[in-house]
Amino acid sequence: MLVAESCSFSEHVNSIARKAHAVLSQLKRATTLRDGKTFTKLYTSYVRPLLESAAPVWNPYKREDVQTLEKVQRRALRMISDLGSSTYEERLKKLGLQSLEDRRRRGDAIEAYKTINGINDVDVYDWFNFVQDT
Repeated sequence: MLVAESCSFSEHVNSIARKAHAVLSQLKRATTLRDGKTFTKLYTSYVRPLLESAAPVWNPYKREDVQTLEKVQRRALRMISDLGSSTYEERLKKLGLQSLEDRRRRGDAIEAYKTINGINDVDVYDWFNFVQDT
């Protein structure tokens, strides 16, 4: 992980986006038929793990970092030949995918649920303050 002196993860985000773009380029060169089902499996197996590796640690909070990561997924979805001229959101829906930002939010919500309900081995009061009903 790359962290700047200002504790910004932008350098790390740019690094993993470059790696993901490189793998995506390799997939593009290696495949001639890029139908939705096959290419989605390739993308979710080889590219998306790069974009999500240790995401809870460096979860991007800057809009430009979020857009840098989403740009990789947008490019991957544009490579799929059988989706026509659909928008990014329509492509996600047709393929049964979520935006990377939505996936990170969902992961955060799952971890919060697990912490609040004692599933994680973490003291819930270290992370949350609860209001008592009177």
